[in-house]
Amino acid sequence: MDRFADFTISHARFAGLLLAIIVLGGLYTFATQPRQEDPEITLRGAQVITQFPGMSTERIENLVTRPIEEKIKEISEIDEIKSVSMPGLSIVTPRAHDRYYDMDPIWNKLRNKMDDVRPTLPEGAIGPQVNDDFGRVSVITLALTGADYSMAELDEVATDIRDTLGALPLVSQVDLFGVQEERIWLEYDANALSQFDLSPSAVVTALTSQNVVLPGGTVNASGQSVVIEPTGDFRSVDDIRNLAIGARGDSGIVYLQDIATIQRGYVDPPESPAFYNNKPAIVIGISMVESSNV
Repeated sequence: MDRFADFTISHARFAGLLLAIIVLGGLYTFATQPRQEDPEITLRGAQVITQFPGMSTERIENLVTRPIEEKIKEISEIDEIKSVSMPGLSIVTPRAHDRYYDMDPIWNKLRNKMDDVRPTLPEGAIGPQVNDDFGRVSVITLALTGADYSMAELDEVATDIRDTLGALPLVSQVDLFGVQEERIWLEYDANALSQFDLSPSAVVTALTSQNVVLPGGTVNASGQSVVIEPTGDFRSVDDIRNLAIGARGDSGIVYLQDIATIQRGYVDPPESPAFYNNKPAIVIGISMVESSNV
C-alpha cells in the first residue's frame, strides 16, 4: 500500500490522468449501457409447426413428424429434437447446442431444410412453418377496451396503434392478442329451401361461384396500358343478401335473403380471447430491440 501511495505521489500527473479516464469512462458507460427490467436470454429453441386437418395422430407421426425430424438431424448445430403429434397437428422443437449464441444462421438453415422437405409431405399439409420467435418477451403490454365499441372497431384502433408504435426506432415488434376474426353467418330456412326446391349445397355453390377474385389483366389502347378490374365479388353483407340463385322448376330466381338469415359476427367460440378487468379487450404487446434502453 505504501509503494502504491509513493508511486501516486511521485507520478501525480499520470495518476490524475488515469483517475480522469476512469471517471469519464464510468460516466460514459453509465449513460450508454442498456437498461432492461428483464435480462436478455439467448433462446436456442425453435418450433416447426405443420397442420393437416382431419389426419389421425398415427398418420401425423409417420407421414409428417418423422420426415421433419430426419431432415432436422442433418443440421449439425442441433443438439436435441422433441416432437408432439396430435390429430391434425405436428409440433417439432429443435434445440441448438449451448456453445452457439448467434441463432440466425442456424434458423436460416432450418428454414431451408423445411423448404426441402415440404414437397415430400402429404398433399394438403399446411406448413411446415418455422417459428424462432415464440420466446420473445413483451416489455410493455397495453389493454384496449371500449364498452360502446365492437371488437371490429377495437381491432381497427389497435391496428393503428400497432403501426404507430412499430415505427418507433427502439421497437422491434408489436403483437396484438385477443383479436377475434369476423365471420358472415348464414342460417338457412328449411321450409324456404323446400319451397324453392333448393339444397344447402346449391346455395354454397352459388356463393363460391359468385365470390371469385381474379385479376382482369390489362388492355393496351393507343399506347396506354389500362388495368381491368372485374366486379362481382362480395363487398358487403348486402351484396350477399342480394345474391340471386336460380331455383328449380317454375320458381325462377330467388334471393339469398329470402331463404336464409345473413348477419355479420365473430368466430364462435372465441379463439384466445383477452380480458381486462373482466371486459373484452385487445392486448398490445411491445417488444424492444436488443440492447436498448427501456
